[in-house]
Amino acid sequence: MSLRTPSPRALARALLLAAVSACLFALVAPGPATAAHETAKVTYTSCTPAPAAPVAGITIAGVRVAKMGCKLGKAVTVDYTKCRLANGASGRCVKKVRGFACFEIRRTNPDGSFAAQVSCSKGDKRVKHSYTQVAGVTP
Repeated sequence: MSLRTPSPRALARALLLAAVSACLFALVAPGPATAAHETAKVTYTSCTPAPAAPVAGITIAGVRVAKMGCKLGKAVTVDYTKCRLANGASGRCVKKVRGFACFEIRRTNPDGSFAAQVSCSKGDKRVKHSYTQVAGVTP
């Protein structure tokens, strides 16, 4: 069995087919993200002073809002704390607060106290806050 050398015409056709395929792939394949596809950076406004917690032993700090006012942001923060405490001293809020869906990242200390960062969102509105809670807080 011997290998044939392709004719110049067959080689030209193969190269043309490869070039056309590459051009079609470039037209169909997703290109770099455009401004419409990029995630916009959210700008937060700091709300001071932070609201008082509804129970002694809890300190709320660092309330920040985006696309909304501080008054609503502080109200969401306090209502989130009340929702959390409704499930016990170390409880978590598992329902929406004023229509905002919230989640928290919590760090627990060996003495039973903990610190957490909370993020809440409703559409393009955002609220972030942090809190600390000493051990032995009773709701």
